[in-house]
Amino acid sequence: HAYCAVVLAAVAAFPLATVILGMLEVRSYYYHCVIGCISFGCLLGMLSLRMQRIQKFFGPKQRPFEVYASAYGFYDAWHIRSTRGVSVVLVLWLCSVLSHAVMNVHVECPQAGAPSYIACALNSVVMAVLCALFYCMLHLCAGLELAIDHYLLRFFQSEDLCYGVVQWNVLQALLRRAARVVEGTFVAASTAMLCVIVLSSAEIFNMFSNPKATRWGNFAVEERADLGGSLADDPSCLGLWAGWMLPPTLLVFYFVFRAASVTERCSRVPSLVNSWSLTGSLIDHEKHYVVQYIEQSAAGFYVKDVRLDAKGALKLSYMFGILMFSLLTQSVLKTR
Repeated sequence: HAYCAVVLAAVAAFPLATVILGMLEVRSYYYHCVIGCISFGCLLGMLSLRMQRIQKFFGPKQRPFEVYASAYGFYDAWHIRSTRGVSVVLVLWLCSVLSHAVMNVHVECPQAGAPSYIACALNSVVMAVLCALFYCMLHLCAGLELAIDHYLLRFFQSEDLCYGVVQWNVLQALLRRAARVVEGTFVAASTAMLCVIVLSSAEIFNMFSNPKATRWGNFAVEERADLGGSLADDPSCLGLWAGWMLPPTLLVFYFVFRAASVTERCSRVPSLVNSWSLTGSLIDHEKHYVVQYIEQSAAGFYVKDVRLDAKGALKLSYMFGILMFSLLTQSVLKTR
């Protein structure tokens, strides 16, 4: 409990640090708003995990999910698959942190010296906390995917319809409990990134609408002899900004598709069970009952009672693509 309190207090200090840096670097209001949104989202996400008592689901004392995985033989496979997710999260974190560091080196910071280095360190820590929260959710999704696969394997090997119904009830309860643990964290982190996208869209639009502005974020947009013009004429700055902001946004979409994968696995269970010939009869009323029972249970990954599926994930990605295309189009038109 003391350890969790220290971690929460440290994360709660991040928004306060952004306010202090904002007072020191008044012209970098956009940058500090972005870091403040992300750090506040991380704080709410960690508080949500604490309120949902994640320690009673993942440990260290009570570990029902790990006990379930060990009992049915997919514990090692779960951790191997989860390790692959570490590499994805680590690459995205490095891309974001390095892009931000190069951005501060490439373009003159609002103030030379310590404040700039403090801002870089703060960005690195905040992004690390955000990536850690998303890895926790991805780790959970990896285990749920394997739990569904191994349920089908056990059901097929047992050829016992009553066993299949009982085990499906256990698996469905596990799915609901797992989703309930992380749903608040996902809502907080994704809302924070949505605020960042809105802020970034407004700043990019204003930058191209008024290229003679004095500052944009951490970028110097006033015409200077050492920079050779405005930011609108320097695509490398926009590339660095994209490298800084797009990785955490991709993490949101990556988790959404992984959660949708859990739901789609549940949706394919009835059709797969229906294809089995358990009794040798063409018309099996007991099997039909099990298929209807599984289908009408509507199991899957839920966030605030909303079922995340592939259809919703694709719609969300298309909407984001349309937003980015509209923003890019307006930016190009404003430069002409």
